[in-house]
Amino acid sequence: MNQLHQDHREIDGQFKPIHRTTDPVKALRRLKQALAATREHFRREEKIVFPILEQTLQPDTLGTLGSQWRERHSVSATA
Repeated sequence: MNQLHQDHREIDGQFKPIHRTTDPVKALRRLKQALAATREHFRREEKIVFPILEQTLQPDTLGTLGSQWRERHSVSATA
């Protein structure tokens, strides 16, 4: 799990300087690197975290968490 936390810090560190970059080629390269790191992190979560949650939590609990996430996500997306 420490690796997942480290991933978050690294990804945040990659996205932050993009908006200050004045060179569009450099900004695009940084964005692609940040997106690649994000995709790899998601793959790691799907491989490690999701199976643990599926083994640990009851299906009703997973459904409730999924519904709560969707509600929050739709509010964030429209705000």
